[in-house]
Amino acid sequence: MLGYKFDYEKKVWGGDIIRLRPIYFRASRLKYALKELAKVKGKILDLGCGVGDFSEAIGFYRPDLGIYSVDISAHAIALANKRGLKAKFSVADAHHLPFKDNYFDAVVCFDLIEHVKSPKKVLEEINRVLKRGGLFHTFIPTEGNVYSLQGALIALGWKAKEKYGAHPHHFPPNEVKSWVKGAGFTIIKLRWGEHLVNQIIEIIYFSLLEIRGRNVSSSVEGYLARTKARPLIKIIILVRNVLATLSYYETSFLWWFPGLGLHITCLKD
Repeated sequence: MLGYKFDYEKKVWGGDIIRLRPIYFRASRLKYALKELAKVKGKILDLGCGVGDFSEAIGFYRPDLGIYSVDISAHAIALANKRGLKAKFSVADAHHLPFKDNYFDAVVCFDLIEHVKSPKKVLEEINRVLKRGGLFHTFIPTEGNVYSLQGALIALGWKAKEKYGAHPHHFPPNEVKSWVKGAGFTIIKLRWGEHLVNQIIEIIYFSLLEIRGRNVSSSVEGYLARTKARPLIKIIILVRNVLATLSYYETSFLWWFPGLGLHITCLKD
């Protein structure tokens, strides 16, 4: 699979600020995570943190939490450390986490499970480091859903996202839920995300990279965050804000209707 050949040192995700406002593309992920973390106290793990966007955002809204953040990319962790955030960042493989059993009160991960070689092993590791009754909250794309726009394209042979977004797995929704339960979790909440607007944007973005013939060094959010606000950049940001707002409200109203991925909240058995 093309996604397994991806170099995570050459392209990193994140570098932007996320807040609970519709103009941020990942505001829905943050909103659901904070809602589920509302009663959590103690230490949490942000697994697959990238450049630390969600670690920063969770710390902003919940400064009482002890946040540990890990990613397989040394480059991403170096950039995260330069941001001066309160989270404790370290390089680690999600298949072999450098933490003791029953160490965390909660684990969050966003858009990670579809990247790893063994999703089952990673879910088992998450279970291992969680305290009994601890909270696990995640967002997982389910690109094996042929009734979604991207899922249908992938079934027809579209590989741009696999190649340039490092998505070697295309999970059917029921398979994801089965793996989570099999790893020792009880699912307490399911919400759908990434409906039509997000899917169309991603199809255009990854298809353009396919036409270009080579990847970029960061996500769009990271690029916009570190680029000076020239007139063209301001226009791009305005367009981004409009599309993000449409996506936010689409997800908010259609959380019950199948989209491209699942927001899953569960407890360790």
